[in-house]
Amino acid sequence: MTVEKRKVGPTLKGRLTPGAVGLLEAVEGQAWVKTVDHRFVFVNRQFARALGCDPGEALGSTEVPFFERWRVTEFRKTDRAAVERGRPILIKERRNDEEGPWFETLKVPLASGSGAPIATVAIAWEVTPWERVERARAWGRGLPDASGRRTEPKEWLARAADGLAADRRPGDSIEEISRGLGVCPETFTRAFKRAFGGLPSVYRRWSRVSSARHLILYEGLGLAEAAVEAGFTDQSHMTRELKQMLGITPGALRRLGHGRLE
Repeated sequence: MTVEKRKVGPTLKGRLTPGAVGLLEAVEGQAWVKTVDHRFVFVNRQFARALGCDPGEALGSTEVPFFERWRVTEFRKTDRAAVERGRPILIKERRNDEEGPWFETLKVPLASGSGAPIATVAIAWEVTPWERVERARAWGRGLPDASGRRTEPKEWLARAADGLAADRRPGDSIEEISRGLGVCPETFTRAFKRAFGGLPSVYRRWSRVSSARHLILYEGLGLAEAAVEAGFTDQSHMTRELKQMLGITPGALRRLGHGRLE
């Protein structure tokens, strides 16, 4: 593979501090930084594996050697959208084909001291398990069985899935939810996993983490307020969950949303 490379300007080099690199290496997903002319200046190990190379091999290159043309076009389209809006954007996408994994990709524009755009930071979290549940709920049908047929979930199960997605009450356990539905926790968990492809407890955790991420990035809420609004018991609970599922703390996420890579 022939990869054309260029040097990175001093303005951007100053932003890629050891702290910034450590933050992007620690996220539970793929992360990269690209200049406005589409050159990679950082890729973490997970993204390098997806590219099929070592991290250093991608530096200075564009996406062209690694992706099909249509995917390069989509990458650059969303990069431009983030830069033009001057704020983070979150995209749900399939990277390769109709059978590939789903990602939610956060793109954050970086600007120089004068306000000129210089780069885009991206973090892509794989969300395939949660997306399967979301799509099964939206279609009003469960996942296909061994014969490929989809069966409509029982009314109480569909109602439970909708409730878990909207549940912002920190106290209710899966046991309490099951009792409210008139079934035992084991029956509820088995039926939910069979219909939607995931555990109800994990799906609710992801729904709350996703809500907190949105509140922090787009609603301007304080971290304690965002924790309560998203359904966590307190800010510490939210911090633990975001760190475990996203690999980033709420404070670091908020700073990144403001274009501060630190």
